[in-house]
Amino acid sequence: MPRLSPEAAARLRHELAGYERELHDWIERCTVNAIWYISDPIGAIREANVGIDDSLLCELEAFEARHNGRYCSSSKRSVA
Repeated sequence: MPRLSPEAAARLRHELAGYERELHDWIERCTVNAIWYISDPIGAIREANVGIDDSLLCELEAFEARHNGRYCSSSKRSVA
């Protein structure tokens, strides 16, 4: 099973913990954001633009794509 490197996993935990409040506020701002987060958490985190390093999100997205047999998408959607 594909794995994130230990360094990437540690950075991800640190980044998510550091921006948890901002991300939570963005998710609660409107129903569309909450649905987006449920269906595409990485895309939603990117769109929330709370300060999480995009290179880390790209690595997580690549991991998720390998794990689920999907291709990465760097397209952004415009949501509240």
